[in-house]
Amino acid sequence: MASSISAGTTSATALVHTADTSGALQLATNNGTVAVTIDTSQNVGVGTTSPTYKLDVLGSTARIYNDSATLLLQRPSNSRSGQVLINNANGGIKYYAGANGSAENGVVAHEFVSDAPSTGTVLARINSYGIGLGANTPSSGTGITFPATQSASSDANTLDDYEEGTWTPAITFGGGSTGITYSSQLGFYTKIGNTVTVQFRVNLSSKGSSTGSAALGGLPFTSGGTYAFNYVIHDNAAGFNAGYGLYWSVENGSTSGSLRQIGTNGSNALDNTNFNNNTFVSGILTYRV
Repeated sequence: MASSISAGTTSATALVHTADTSGALQLATNNGTVAVTIDTSQNVGVGTTSPTYKLDVLGSTARIYNDSATLLLQRPSNSRSGQVLINNANGGIKYYAGANGSAENGVVAHEFVSDAPSTGTVLARINSYGIGLGANTPSSGTGITFPATQSASSDANTLDDYEEGTWTPAITFGGGSTGITYSSQLGFYTKIGNTVTVQFRVNLSSKGSSTGSAALGGLPFTSGGTYAFNYVIHDNAAGFNAGYGLYWSVENGSTSGSLRQIGTNGSNALDNTNFNNNTFVSGILTYRV
């Protein structure tokens, strides 16, 4: 037993001093209920009689305030195991050490929030999979997760979006696609900020019966900017002039663009007559949104 100073509830027990040879000191209430323990290594325990660190606080809740009565640190009792809130005048941090909250995907997570941690907006979340911006939670691999809907920044030096995915390229003639079939349609894209790079491969199995100017569409994002964007692609169709470059012209505000070829007399628009039932086109396009 440690030496103790105990406060009681009667005049006889209002302040009781006890002593022993252990060298530890305890503060107690209600004539013997230990509240604080200071051991011989100067470890301090609040709610525990066996502290192992310089400050051990044991209990379902714990709070630390500054001299203005502003909450600085809180370990609240709730459904999320091991939650700790760190607060300051402009925001705070949440830390989850348990797997009870679905928002944490069953892993340790830290949340950086605006205003009070318990009510503020989540600005970023960190767990074992990486960093999630906004209220997004990384769920696989290791990396940075951006919001599903871009929150555009006016700062030219701020990366505000990243996305990877697939898209389906499709050919039309005169805006129609009657009877057009494919042996393969492959499209992949990477969006970084306001720039999108797409890769595509289209193999026709039938060019169908539609007629008119040839176009390739299905881009994952609408193009932006002032001018058309022209990029070389490749083909194996007998209907194209050998030795001349084929390109895809995507206009501003569109997800489709005309297929054209540079010829002896300048740029020539392609149409259904330039395509065969087994025409193949592929390429890479980078454009702004």
